Formats: sequence, C-alpha cells, structure tokens
Amino acid sequence: RAARRMSMGSTSWVHWVILLVVVVLIFGTKKLRNIGQDLGGAVKGFKEGVKGAEDPADAAKEPVDIGWLLNSAAITAVAAFLRFYWLDLKPFHHDEGVNGFFLTTLFRSGTYHYDPANYHGPTLYYIALAFAKVFGLETIPVRSSVAIFGVLTVVLTLFLKRYLGKIGTLSAALFLALSPGMVYISRYFIHEMFFVFCSLAFVVAIVYFIDKRKAGPFAAVWMVS
Repeated sequence: RAARRMSMGSTSWVHWVILLVVVVLIFGTKKLRNIGQDLGGAVKGFKEGVKGAEDPADAAKEPVDIGWLLNSAAITAVAAFLRFYWLDLKPFHHDEGVNGFFLTTLFRSGTYHYDPANYHGPTLYYIALAFAKVFGLETIPVRSSVAIFGVLTVVLTLFLKRYLGKIGTLSAALFLALSPGMVYISRYFIHEMFFVFCSLAFVVAIVYFIDKRKAGPFAAVWMVS
C-alpha cells in the first residue's frame, strides 16, 4: 500500500525536508537571502509602478468605457457559446467515466470516500452535485459545472485591465476564449478547468493585494468560511 502511494507521486514532509536541504546546499544561505531581497525589491517596484501609472481613486472617477464593455461582453459571449453549445455531442469517456462514477455514487448515496492513492479530492464532485440536483444527473448539467469555470476564467482575465492595458487584456481574454485546448477542457468533466480558474484567481488576488485593493464582500465571505 505504501509503495503504491509513493508510485502515484504523493509528497510527505520528508520530501520537503530533503528538497529544502538540497536547495540550501546548492544556493547557500547568503544567496537565498539575496534572492529574497531581490524579490522584495521587485514587489516594491511593481507597487510603485502601478501606483504611478494609475491611482485607484482616479480610475473610479473615469467615465464608463462603452467600447471596453461591448468588447468584453462579446468575448464573454463567444467563450460561453464555445463551451456550452452541444455539450452532449460526445458521451462520457476516459477520465469522465471515473469522475462520473464518483459523482453518481455521491448523488445516489450522499457519501464520498476519498482514495488519496488514485484520485483527486471531492470539490468538483460537490460542485457538479449541485447542478445534478437542480437539473438532473444528465450529461449537459454535469459538464456545465465545468464549462462555467471555463467562461469565468475568461471573465477573470478582464480584471487585469489595469495591469495589461486595454488591448493586452482583451487580446488575452480573446485568446483564452478561442483556445482549442481551453475550450476542450472546459467541455470535459475533469478537474483541470477548475484548477486553471483557481490559479488565475490566485494571480489576480495577488496583484490586487500588492496594489492594496480593499477586499470585496465575496472575498471576505470566502476567508471567513
């Protein structure tokens, strides 16, 4: 059993200790301190650069950019169409079969048994469970629980306008909306799209934190929960 878990790539505290020792031996404590100072200087420079480019109070006073809103809405609509249209074109296959088994068990019995040697955690299954309870345990509702995060990933990119610029942000959002790979995993009942969304959300949260943006109500509820 232990050998099987090791073969699946699990990581214990022993691995982290070994990794830390290797890093210290390679770089040395002095170089690590220098890296930390350089990283701190880079963050400080980023904050000053953003603050100098645009003050949040001034940005709030700017008139509504109709062109930006229309382009953002159009890109979001394209993303939604490509991710939701004909979701039941293919039957469940490959990894969807495994995930579908766990979801069906959770749907029927209300229980989920986690196996750390083989599978991901239950987050996706509980998200899909809400869709299945409301719309039925069918292909379209189940895959919609992933497709919605594909659309939200595109929308989340639009929140980087202040850092990427208008053209850069719209281009990035459009590329994400049209990307064959992103469209594919957004229409596939697997965990990867949720991971991508959470990773991008983490990036957005970090740059907003560096910029000293005030946490919104959803962020406050998320931290409390």
